[in-house]
Amino acid sequence: MRAIGIDVHRDFCEVAVSEGGHLRSAGLVLSTPEELELLGASLSDDDEVALEATGNALAIARILEPHVARVVVAGARELHAISDAKAKTDRRDARTLAKLLAAGMLAGTWLPGEETRALRRRLAQRAQLVRARTPETVEALKRQAAQQLEDQDMKGDAWSDSGLVFTKEDGEAWHPEVVSRFFRSAVKVSRLPEIRLHDLRHTHATLALRAGIHPKVVSERLGHATVSITLDTYSHAIPAMQEEAAALIAGLVFDAS
Repeated sequence: MRAIGIDVHRDFCEVAVSEGGHLRSAGLVLSTPEELELLGASLSDDDEVALEATGNALAIARILEPHVARVVVAGARELHAISDAKAKTDRRDARTLAKLLAAGMLAGTWLPGEETRALRRRLAQRAQLVRARTPETVEALKRQAAQQLEDQDMKGDAWSDSGLVFTKEDGEAWHPEVVSRFFRSAVKVSRLPEIRLHDLRHTHATLALRAGIHPKVVSERLGHATVSITLDTYSHAIPAMQEEAAALIAGLVFDAS
């Protein structure tokens, strides 16, 4: 069994290995899913890995877990040897993680299972719906909730509590292709240009940005991890915003004079 210490950064990871009482550095790995998958594939199923609890440590742990015996995400209380060190380098921190793991001194923090993560995603989606609600949205959700209660009463024990907002009459989730087929039929009946259901998301974002809604708000509504993702994806909407901003500033300057 080898103890692998990984010092995690946004763009790269420093790796160290403790094996048979010998400690060595194993170099750098880019913090991309593809490179981390390659790292995981190079490990053995009896290896153990230690990461320091940083922003993307959980995502990296999920990638490595299928390849090794155990992944430990160590909190600050367990890592005094790193946090109190006078000389801190990525190489030294990775070696310290590997050394502590090999010595059995890292218990790690609790990592949520897939069921817990699914519940968190569901709660986040529902919280987003609440933040984005309008009177029309609230009324639509109320009607849907009433319909679900009626369906649940009719189905009795056959009702499946999927926790979803829009479901079949028995509570099961609709297949995505069925929803897309309904949408295509509605587009055809309305005599609109042929578009995909997903295109509504792009339309919403573009219209919101051109209407002057702050990119941070648009990013949160889309569920993007960062504002930069939103701005990079919808850069085509930015020139129009720049023109509007220039016109507004010019108006302020010349009106004031």
